[in-house]
Amino acid sequence: MQSGLFEKKITGPKKSVQALNEGAKLDDAPVVAQKVNLSKDQKASSIPATIGGKLTSAFYIPVHSSKDDKAVWEEVQTVFDAMPEHDWTPDADKDFDAHSCKYSMNTYMLAHTRLCRVKGDDQLLIELRKLEGNGFTFHDEYKKNLQKKFEQPTAPAEKQDPEFLYLDLSDPSSAEMIETWLDDLLPENDLVYNQSRCYSALSTLGWNLKDDSNYKILSEHREKIIERTINILRHVDHLATIYFAALSLSQFAAREELGSLPWENLAVISGTIQEWSGDKKGDISRSREVIRLLVNVLSKAETPAEKPTKPIERKIKKLFKPDGLKFAKVEKELAVLKERYSAFMKL
Repeated sequence: MQSGLFEKKITGPKKSVQALNEGAKLDDAPVVAQKVNLSKDQKASSIPATIGGKLTSAFYIPVHSSKDDKAVWEEVQTVFDAMPEHDWTPDADKDFDAHSCKYSMNTYMLAHTRLCRVKGDDQLLIELRKLEGNGFTFHDEYKKNLQKKFEQPTAPAEKQDPEFLYLDLSDPSSAEMIETWLDDLLPENDLVYNQSRCYSALSTLGWNLKDDSNYKILSEHREKIIERTINILRHVDHLATIYFAALSLSQFAAREELGSLPWENLAVISGTIQEWSGDKKGDISRSREVIRLLVNVLSKAETPAEKPTKPIERKIKKLFKPDGLKFAKVEKELAVLKERYSAFMKL
C-alpha cells in the first residue's frame, strides 16, 4: 500500500513536487505478522495471552504497576481515546486485544496491540505490532504515546516547523502533478477505482490543503476535488482513504468554501458517517475521526433550497438515531444539524 510522498521526514525548506517524487520510496507494504498459536483457554480471552517468546516483528513495553490486568488494559484504552487522529476497535473475541489506525500528516499505520506475558515470566507486557503503513507514524507517534504512560518519560523529540513538511505547489512543476492527483480521484476504464492511487492522491491533497499558500492553489480545483472526493466516499472502503477524503472536504468546510451541496451528496456523507459508526466488518469497525470530520462538513455545507426526495430523506434520517454516534462525541453538532434539517423533513 502506498503511503504518499513522505516516507522520510523533511527537515529542510519546502521541496518541489518533482524533487519529492524523484526521491519517494513506496515501502509501506503490509507486514506479514508472525502467527502465534494460542490455547483454547487463551482464545477465551479471560487472561492476557501467554506467548512462547517475543516476536521479532513486535515492540514490547513492560508494565510496572500494582494494578490488575483489567485495570492496566483500561489505562491502555484511555491512551487510545486521548491519542489525536487515532481510531481503534477492541477485538470482539478477546478481552486484551485491539486494532488501531493512526493518521499523521499524509500517512497512516495500522497496528495490533495486546497485553501478554512470556511463558515462565510474570512480567506483564504491552505488545505492539505494525501491520501496515508508515513506520515513522508507528514509532514516533503511536508507540511513544503508550511509552509516555507506561515507561519513564524521555526528553521530547524536537518538533519540526510544519511549514517544512508541506509541498511547494507554487513550483511550476506542480501543475502537472496536481492534474495527476485529480485524475487519480476518478475511476479507471472499467469504472473501478485504483485504491492505491486514490489513497496517495487524497492523503497528499488532505495534508497540503492545510497550508494556506497551497490551499489557494488547490482551491482553483475546488469543485472537482469536492465532487470526486464525495464519489470516492460512495465507492471506496479503505479506512485511511476515507479518512483523508474526509480531511480534504473538512479543509474546504473550515474556510466556508464548500458551497451548497445537493441532497444526494449530503446523503452520501451521511451514509459514510453511519457506515463507520460500528457496523463495518474488519479489524477497525468504527472511526470517530471520520465521523467528526464529516459531521463538521455537514454542519458547514449550505442546505439546498428544495426538499429532498423520500429515499434521500430516509437515508439522512438514520443519522439521528439515538446513541448511534455517542462514542464520537458529536452530540452538539448533530443537534444543530437536526434543527436545520427539520425545516426540510420530519425528524
